[in-house]
Amino acid sequence: MDSTNKTDILSGVEVQTARPPLHIYLFNVLITFFHDLGKSVCEILGDLLNAFLLFVGHFLGFIWVKTEKFREYAGGKLKYFGLYVFSPFLKFGTAFITMRRETKAANREHGMKGALPVFFGHLAAFIFGKRGGGAVTTAFNYVIPVISVIFLVNLISYASDIQYAVRLEVNGTFVGYIENEQIYTEAEKIFEQRVNFLGSTIMAEFNPRFTIEKLGYSSMLSASQVTNILLQQSGIVVEYAYGIIINGSFIGAVRDNTSILHTRDALLSAHRTGAEDEVVEFAVSFEAEQGDLYPVESIIEPQAIIRSITRIEEEAQFYTVSEGDSHYTISEMLDVSVAQLERFNPGFTEQTLLPGDRIKFSPEIPYLSVAVTRTEIFDQEIPYATEYRDDASYFITTQNTTVRGQNGIDRITARVTLVNGVEARRTVTSRDAVSRPVNEVISIGTRPLPNAGISGETAVAGKFIWPVPPQHKISEYHWTDGGYWGHSGIDIGAPYGTPIYAGDSGTVVFSGWNSGYGNTVVIEHPNSGLRTWYAHASALNVVEGQEVSQGETIAWVGATGRADGNHLHFEVREGTSIHNPRFYLDIE
Repeated sequence: MDSTNKTDILSGVEVQTARPPLHIYLFNVLITFFHDLGKSVCEILGDLLNAFLLFVGHFLGFIWVKTEKFREYAGGKLKYFGLYVFSPFLKFGTAFITMRRETKAANREHGMKGALPVFFGHLAAFIFGKRGGGAVTTAFNYVIPVISVIFLVNLISYASDIQYAVRLEVNGTFVGYIENEQIYTEAEKIFEQRVNFLGSTIMAEFNPRFTIEKLGYSSMLSASQVTNILLQQSGIVVEYAYGIIINGSFIGAVRDNTSILHTRDALLSAHRTGAEDEVVEFAVSFEAEQGDLYPVESIIEPQAIIRSITRIEEEAQFYTVSEGDSHYTISEMLDVSVAQLERFNPGFTEQTLLPGDRIKFSPEIPYLSVAVTRTEIFDQEIPYATEYRDDASYFITTQNTTVRGQNGIDRITARVTLVNGVEARRTVTSRDAVSRPVNEVISIGTRPLPNAGISGETAVAGKFIWPVPPQHKISEYHWTDGGYWGHSGIDIGAPYGTPIYAGDSGTVVFSGWNSGYGNTVVIEHPNSGLRTWYAHASALNVVEGQEVSQGETIAWVGATGRADGNHLHFEVREGTSIHNPRFYLDIE
């Protein structure tokens, strides 16, 4: 049949494209998926990069222009990173497309028999070869670093769990593993305490051998466990019991520790007050709950141990109050603070002391001392400071307190530890100011003294010598002149026993004790009609009616009567009138 006939025959026939085999169809779907995925990821990365750069450009302006080269460099690196990460997927997509195209061509030309070799060839190249980048090789490139990191982490973890220990053999017999040789040394000491408790000298010979080994996850023996093994190997008759160890010393073992524990709790409860944060404990360690192996000879009755731990080592001491004793004098004499006496004798500071009263000043010392730690809140005075200020309203050499000082108060919170009632430690935890101290202000006079001689302000003409050498501290005649209210003379400071001279000649009209003036001499001076007073003397040298001359010693300086210190109180009077003595003295 020629070509014309073939055309005529097929001209009316509808030609349908043959459907590819199922496996070809599936590969086509996978190829399309990975191709579209790689393309989408690259597009997303590009869009994100562009959006980020645009955002930076809007907000950074000037910096954007100045960092153009850096942006180009960073953008290139990001693109390179994206291509580096997703290039295998793009290569896989390209390989699938090539495989599909060549498989279809082989199928059209040679049928299924020709298509299968092409397909499997591409598949092998895709998995193992270079054409598709090598799926296996690529997977290893991605997975092996992760696996390496995981392996390294596990290796470090395993290495950190490996511990070295001492392998202990005693008399050729393997005992176990211990942390170090010190454990065995402690075990030997415990062994000696247990077997020689009652003074016996049980001898046991042990030949230890130590070897360093990697222990892994095995457990190690404690000193107590090693001691139990030594007791078993020694041939001594042992029994399970509870050891009583106080301050590291073994004092005996009991089969039943119930009564021991009750006694321990009762000793502690006797010191509890119920304070919220109170801690009550023995001042030394007390162990009675650990059960172990003990020689039968060291096991005793619980009552024997109770008698031992409840005994009093030193009795309390008391002071018997005598006539004239006060809280302060008792504290000074016993060298015990009033606060401590209050702890020993509740209500001591409020108590009226009577002769014969017994005051506890030293506590009893038990075998087991008890330490009590609790919070105390108390007020503490803060001393005020003293300020000195110049004041022209007072004469020079005059000092006057214009502001009385007041101590401040701090509220202290402290943790206080008492051992047998005696304070052993105090730690301040907080300090709050209740009131601030008020500084005392003392004014120093700067006002010049009047000229020497008689002032025009004096009521009567007259002139006296200084009864004692003028000192630096002189209180004025009246409070307006730097003295104090009601002051009718001047106070001249001088050491105790300084001679007091008669200001002028005259007759002693009084010599003796005059109430708040103390030892006093009054001299009448007929030539001026004035009287001079000399008060607070330590001793008198004249008698009433005696004639004295100017400058004669009539007494000696003291602090009798109402006086705060050694000084002479000097007055000038005319009948019932009182004059300022300064105007009758030579003042330089």
